[in-house]
Amino acid sequence: MSFFIRKRGERITTAINKKPKPSNTEMKNRPNLKKFEFQRGRGMKRSQGSRGGRIGTNQGFSKKPKFDPNEEIESSTDDEEYNEGITDKPGQIEQEEDDEIQETAQEKKIRLAKLYLEEIEKEEQEREENEEVDVDLLVAKRLREDILESEGRLRREISDSISFDPNMIFSLTSSKHLKKSVTCLCISHDDKWIFSGCKDGHLFKWSMNDKKKVLMVKRKETLSKRKQKKGFTMEGKVGHRGPVRSLVFRHKTHTLYSSSDDRSIRIWSLDEMGYVETLFGHQDTVTSVDALSRERAISSGGRDSSIRVWKIVEESQLVYNAHPNGSVDIVKLINEENFLSGGDDGLLCTWNVNRKKPLVVLPKSHGVEKSFDGLYEFPRWISSLATWTNTDLVASGSNDGFLRLWKCGDRFKTLTPVLKIPCVGWINSIQFSHGAEINSKFLAVGIGKEHKSGRWSGSLSGVKNSIIIIPLIPKGKPIEESDSSESSPNYSPSSNGLQSSQICTDANESNSNVDITAS
Repeated sequence: MSFFIRKRGERITTAINKKPKPSNTEMKNRPNLKKFEFQRGRGMKRSQGSRGGRIGTNQGFSKKPKFDPNEEIESSTDDEEYNEGITDKPGQIEQEEDDEIQETAQEKKIRLAKLYLEEIEKEEQEREENEEVDVDLLVAKRLREDILESEGRLRREISDSISFDPNMIFSLTSSKHLKKSVTCLCISHDDKWIFSGCKDGHLFKWSMNDKKKVLMVKRKETLSKRKQKKGFTMEGKVGHRGPVRSLVFRHKTHTLYSSSDDRSIRIWSLDEMGYVETLFGHQDTVTSVDALSRERAISSGGRDSSIRVWKIVEESQLVYNAHPNGSVDIVKLINEENFLSGGDDGLLCTWNVNRKKPLVVLPKSHGVEKSFDGLYEFPRWISSLATWTNTDLVASGSNDGFLRLWKCGDRFKTLTPVLKIPCVGWINSIQFSHGAEINSKFLAVGIGKEHKSGRWSGSLSGVKNSIIIIPLIPKGKPIEESDSSESSPNYSPSSNGLQSSQICTDANESNSNVDITAS
């Protein structure tokens, strides 16, 4: 049978191609033509639109091209031109590579330093454009402050030189959409916009110029329990497996820190839009997280009564045992070396990163709350903190009806009350604006009927869920008197049940029942 096939294949090859008899090796590699003809005779069709399609399929069949070892391969004209270019100009490519080499690290530092000096000169000239001041001295002062700030040793004393005008206070609210307590807020770097969140799950954008809401992002549908257990994902990386409690950006970077009920802190990079790493160590809910310029983060661990400073680069952490009889609910950095903490036990503490014990312990900082017909007294819960970075001024909030401003003494070893500003309701969030001067500084206060984390104390009556804006002015500046009709329609102290005499209280009267102890 094999002989017949070879003979037939030979006759066909001779008739068509008129070539000499092929070798045995070539004959073995040839297709079985008789088998093909037999299959085609029984109705098997070639695929349409193909030259020599494979039988019985839709794929085309093409014969394997023969290889001639004596055949010469001609080079294309493009290759010749390319080779000629390399031959005629041997140093052309090396020169292009040298031009593409990036600048050295030293040259980059010099270039960035020059740009930074130019930026500082512009800012100082704009600030002092109406006065004849030596710009070089201002630049030198600014550089000195930047160095001290990076080392955590900058401290500006401004607490004794600030005040506020009750007629300038106004509130931002939306009776239609803001139906539940404000839980968090942040201010844009240009101080023109405020972003806030509430228990409804909505996000709001407020305009400081127009004093109204300009945007609202409604919450999405709640995830099912099955999806909540799996956790949220970002580019395939598993995110938090519980509610997120706090968010903060590292200063002047796109590095984001987030804390959650899953007892972890996660680091995200917005440059790469992805997850970086997870920090473990807390034994309970991580209630808050904060950061400044260094590659460090500080967090509070709720009922585990610990504060942790995370050294990201060194991959280590410092642990501070605080608030042994309560929950550490919030922590804020004053500068790179000192921080402030508060909790549900009413303690207000200042710390130094180099000491394991607090520098100041201030019990009952917002007074006490009586329950069971006055039989028991409990210290009021500190629900929010704010610090004016690298200064001696800090602020705290609770549900006692006042926002309290404090002065940090020498080496942060004392806390002295400065101002009491009426704010009825739960003060769930506080933030200072980013302006460097007192004239451009204001406080944004998030007010709610309930605590941001639950409903333990019940809903307060006569309270509006809103954001109160408190502009700060230099002390000694005359307060402008205005009629009640000219004051802000959204906020007035008397409408919240407070008398005008309660607005600004002397430091000695504001907290006469507070004991200050320094370690």
